[in-house]
Amino acid sequence: MFKRPLCFVAIAFVAAVYIFLFLYPPDYSDSGQENGEYITISGKVTSKDTGTDFDGNQVPVLYIKESGKEDTIVKVYLSSTYKTSVGNIPQIGEVVDIQGDYYAFARASNPGEFDSRVYYKILKIEYQIREGYVQGRNYDSNSFKEELYRIRTHFSNILDTTFDTEDASVMKAMLLGDRTSMDQDIKGLYQGAGIIHILSISGLHISILGMGLYKLIRKLRIGVLQAAAISIAVMMTYGIMCGMGTSAIRAIIMFGLHMLATVIGRTYDMLTAMAVAAILLIIEQPLYIYHSGFMMSFGAVIGIGLILPSLSHFHKDDKKKQMDKLIRNSQKLTLKDYLIIAKEKLAEGALSIIKASASVSAITLPVQMNTYYTFPVYSTFLNILVIPFMTILLGLGIIVLISGSIANDIAAIPGFLCHIILSMYKIVCLGSRMLPFNTWYAGCAKAWQVVCYYVLLIIFIIFNKYIRQNMRLLDAREKRNMYETKNDNKYKYLNYHEEIKDDQHEKDVQCGKEYEYDNEDRYEKDYEYDNDDRYEKDYEYNNDGRYEKDYEYDNDNRYEKEDKNNEFNNKIKNLIYIHKLIEYVKYKRYILVYLIPVIAVIILSVRIRPELRMTFLHVGQGDGIVIEMDHKTYLIDGGSTSRKNVGKYILTPYLKYEGIGYIDACIITHEDTDHISGVMELLEAMPYGGIKIGSLILPDCAISCREDHYKELEEAAMNAGVPVSYIKRGDQLVTGNKDITITCEGPEQGLVTEGANAHSTVLFLRYGEFTSLLTGDVEEEGLTSLNRYMEQNEDVFSNITLLKVPHHGSKYTTDEEFLRILNPSCSVISAGSNNMYGHPHEEVLERLGNIGSLYYITYEKGAITVDSDGRNSKMTWYIRTGN
Repeated sequence: MFKRPLCFVAIAFVAAVYIFLFLYPPDYSDSGQENGEYITISGKVTSKDTGTDFDGNQVPVLYIKESGKEDTIVKVYLSSTYKTSVGNIPQIGEVVDIQGDYYAFARASNPGEFDSRVYYKILKIEYQIREGYVQGRNYDSNSFKEELYRIRTHFSNILDTTFDTEDASVMKAMLLGDRTSMDQDIKGLYQGAGIIHILSISGLHISILGMGLYKLIRKLRIGVLQAAAISIAVMMTYGIMCGMGTSAIRAIIMFGLHMLATVIGRTYDMLTAMAVAAILLIIEQPLYIYHSGFMMSFGAVIGIGLILPSLSHFHKDDKKKQMDKLIRNSQKLTLKDYLIIAKEKLAEGALSIIKASASVSAITLPVQMNTYYTFPVYSTFLNILVIPFMTILLGLGIIVLISGSIANDIAAIPGFLCHIILSMYKIVCLGSRMLPFNTWYAGCAKAWQVVCYYVLLIIFIIFNKYIRQNMRLLDAREKRNMYETKNDNKYKYLNYHEEIKDDQHEKDVQCGKEYEYDNEDRYEKDYEYDNDDRYEKDYEYNNDGRYEKDYEYDNDNRYEKEDKNNEFNNKIKNLIYIHKLIEYVKYKRYILVYLIPVIAVIILSVRIRPELRMTFLHVGQGDGIVIEMDHKTYLIDGGSTSRKNVGKYILTPYLKYEGIGYIDACIITHEDTDHISGVMELLEAMPYGGIKIGSLILPDCAISCREDHYKELEEAAMNAGVPVSYIKRGDQLVTGNKDITITCEGPEQGLVTEGANAHSTVLFLRYGEFTSLLTGDVEEEGLTSLNRYMEQNEDVFSNITLLKVPHHGSKYTTDEEFLRILNPSCSVISAGSNNMYGHPHEEVLERLGNIGSLYYITYEKGAITVDSDGRNSKMTWYIRTGN
């Protein structure tokens, strides 16, 4: 990294662009036209696709570069009644005149919600036209791009014919970059398991296809230059056909640089190639630095280039050498040896995937957290099963496309094999859902946390590199010392044994002389003396003479040998001790340095929340309130009649944004669609890995007043395994904080009403000096009963801090008597823009103004959040920050 100047240039360039965009943010405002306004535009067709119109029909989509406006692209959905034969759809490159209904892309109005306008702004698409009609065209097309579009359409039809709908959508995404027909359940399944990356044309695909093509061409004995040129040309053509997403562009640029390095005989450097790709992409569109796909794609390369080498010391060199030795002696291998080699190779491959996946996750974790707000815990291990089959799957997919172009029946066999692999993927993903703690609801990290995380990660990389360099030096020094000590000890050992041999020889010589002397003397004395006297004198002499000398000699020699043995053993012990000390220092250093990323993750995952937070989500024409406390989370209603899939696109993203994966209770004020549609989605998604709900609480009204939706809620909760309870006036919710109380003020038990609004659940929240009344759509009988009860307890309800205005600001509720008792300091109205009911009504706004209550409407402010510590309260809103 430190020897790559282009990497530092890229970092400086990205930082400069980021600072510039921070100081001068892009304009995300719409063109000022009204949604639904009929307009006419003229421009060149840059690309074509298919998409879904407002009615759910699959229609042709044209991307028009508007004439006279630089870098302005319009997305046009042709009308479903328009003739869609190939001859009547404008070709790529033609200049066309189109009429249709103008629609701006929606801005996010809640935390966690997908911001379509920002997303399309990054792609340089300014707005969309629905129900488009082509009024004129010049028939001057780009034949190359048009032919690629036709080939892509042809391949898409082959996949539709060969596979069922589910498998075909996955194979289209993998091979053709077409995710328009992607099965949403499968997409969610892959995303939840952490293998969504296989559905994008990225570095994995380009490396498998590009390098595979290059090696195939080289095997045909074609030169390096020609093989590289053909491979680059084919990959660029493939990228254009598939739509050239950011990850594909990055991968193709890096592949081209790899081929260039091969041709000129230079070493390919992945990080330098990545830096070149980043600079080129940001020059083309500076807003790419906000694009999650851009950040994930480049983050993956950085992880492989910087983090993965830091994990290399986990490799078992001794085992690797042992395996290499076995492989070299392949002629002498037994079946057991082959099994050992296979086992080690599988373990080594799995470990490599785990290390690579962990390295990528280390860099992309903040991006993952601030884009999806969750992290699939088992994704690293799932990739062990997924990635090895990708090469096979892509190869079989290509065979399907080629064979299907000849005859559909031929494609059936490779198609069946693809189906087996895709089924295995699905089983693996479904299995991961059944594992405990399969999803970490991390929530959105703050900017300072992300900065701290990456700073600590950089420190980890630097320290790890420094330690690895030092350990290599220590290893080399240790080996040198061991070698020198070994030689020195060997020399001393040989000298020691030579001394022993010399001593023994001298001893033998001495013993020989004594024996000769004794022999002569004995026989001479024996001859002179008698037998008894001779033996007595011999014994005395020998005892005093020879044995005394031998003892002195042996005693001295033995002590000398013991000293030399002790010296040798002590040196060996010291050598072993030093080796163990070095190993301990290595281990301790690695343990300490690997605490750095652990601390970084802890800092990144900390969520500091107030003791009480109430968020009034902008769900359109409906209600959705989330109450967060230290140990409890409650959802009050969650539905809309003006926005589809409010549970999927608003409730779930917000809960994930806040790091909430479990709702202690969902309180339904009443069973109207605009209060329950999103909750029904949450209940239906629970068995498939969705947000968990602890219990469902319904108003305890008369059974005769419970409408069909009420019973549907009970049935949906039962199917999801969620217990149902019923709440009435006087009941209290468990808050986990003795200072926070939430009391039910309505309905009375068994209240009989003519409509569902009247028996709405009304909750009164108190935390220190902060009070709030949450009213649902209470009106008529319910409002009369509530007013009477509050008047009897006026000291409790007077001068409240916050009122959630009943029934979206309808003039038939929130009467003068109601407001006189409560006298709220501020009020929140949940309503959709330009709704058919005209909510909130002017009469209600006037009544609130007359008592001096400040009111805030969700369609103006977006999500409205109130934080309180029991003494002070702060209100903020999503669309414009304020206090």
